[in-house]
Amino acid sequence: MADLKDHRQIGKELDLFSFNEYAPGAVFWHPNGWFLYQEIMKLIRSILAPLGYTEIKTPVMVKSDLFKKSGHWQHFGDTNMFNLSIKDDESESNLYSLKPMNCPESTLIYNSHPRSYKDLPIRYSDFGTLHRNELSGVLGGLFRVREFTIDDAHIYARHDQIESIVKELLEMIQNFYKLFGFELNFFLSTKPDKALAIEGQPNLWDEAEASLKEALTKTGSKFGVKDKDGAFYGPKIDFHMTDSQGRDWQLATIQLDFQMPRSLDVQYTKEDGTKEYAVMMHRAMTGSIERFIGILIEQYQGNFPLWLSPVQVAILPVSDKFTKYADDAAKVLRKTGIRVSVDSDNKTLGAKIRETTLQKIPFMCIIGDREMGGSGDRENIHLSVRTREGKDLGMVSITKFAGQLQEQIENKQ
Repeated sequence: MADLKDHRQIGKELDLFSFNEYAPGAVFWHPNGWFLYQEIMKLIRSILAPLGYTEIKTPVMVKSDLFKKSGHWQHFGDTNMFNLSIKDDESESNLYSLKPMNCPESTLIYNSHPRSYKDLPIRYSDFGTLHRNELSGVLGGLFRVREFTIDDAHIYARHDQIESIVKELLEMIQNFYKLFGFELNFFLSTKPDKALAIEGQPNLWDEAEASLKEALTKTGSKFGVKDKDGAFYGPKIDFHMTDSQGRDWQLATIQLDFQMPRSLDVQYTKEDGTKEYAVMMHRAMTGSIERFIGILIEQYQGNFPLWLSPVQVAILPVSDKFTKYADDAAKVLRKTGIRVSVDSDNKTLGAKIRETTLQKIPFMCIIGDREMGGSGDRENIHLSVRTREGKDLGMVSITKFAGQLQEQIENKQ
C-alpha cells in the first residue's frame, strides 16, 4: 500500500482534473477526466433505462422555504447550505439556497400531475449538481468537495411495492459494483435519535425497517446493523466497500422515506378513490460521482480497463514519413468507436513508447516500413501492437485489431 499513489497525483500526471483558488472545493474537469465522468454516467443510464427510469433535471437554486417544509433545513442545518437573499421585485426579498440534495425538488415534479395507484411506481433519476458548505479543513481532492453530483433516483411507490423494488435495487447495485471488481458489505441503518416524528403514524418507522430487513433476508443477503444511523426521514440500507488502500467507504444507499411525502403532500388516488401518501425511496449507486472516480483512480492506479480508458489506442509512427498512414489508421479505428491518439511529434520511437506507457494508454500501435509492407497501401494497414504492460502482441491487420477491441469493450473487459 505504501507504493500506491494518491488520486490527486495520478490526476495531475494523467491530466484528469485540477482545483483552483477561484472555486475552492469545486473540480475543474480536464478533457480526459471529464470523459471518465461522462462514461460513468453513461453506464448508469444504460442500467436504468431498461428498468423504466426517466431522467429529470431540477434547478440548482430554489427558495429556502422548500427545504424548511421538507425538514432538511432543521436537520441538515443552514450552516451546511449556501444561502443568499435575492430581491425578486421592488418590494420583497426571498432567501434562496443552492440545493444540497435533489429529493424535495423531485416531489414538485411528481406533484405537477394528479397520480393514480395505476401510475406507481414512478422512477425518476437525477444527476443534479449539489452544493454543501464543507469547512476548508476537511476538503480533500475528489473525496470531499463543495460542489458534486449524486447519481440520484427517487422512486414513488405504494406500500405493497416496497419489497419487490428493494430486491430490484439490491441486484442492480451488486451487478454495478461487480463491473469494477468491488465486493460490497450490506448494513441496515435504523432510526436515529433525531428522527422526524411521523404525525399520526407512530408505527411507520418500525414498518419501514421491517420492510428493508425482510427484503434483505429474502434475497439471502448477509447484513449488519448500524444502530441509530438511518436518515432523519427514514431507515436505509448502506453499502460499504474497502478500497485499494484499506479504507472503508459507504457508497451506494437505498433509503425508505415515509416522512417527506407527508411534509410535501406527495399523494396518489387509491382504487377506491381515496387519497394515500406515496412511499418515497431514495437510491444512489455511487453516491458522489466525484468521490467514486477518486476511488477508481486509486483502485486502478490510472490503469483503467479498456472500456473506461479516455484514450484506448496510441498510434506511433516511426518517422514523419508515416504520419499520414498513422492518421489514416486513426480514422479507421475512430469509425468503429475506438478512442485514438496519434503521436506525430518529432521524437524517437523509444521516447514515444515511454510517453505512451506513462500515460497508461492500454494499447500502442507502431507504424513503419515493416507494417506498411513497403507498398504504402493505405487500404491494407497492419499495426505492430504492444500493451501498456510491455507485452508484444505482434503484427495484426487494422480490421482484425478493431474487431478484437470492440469485443473487449462491449464485454467491459
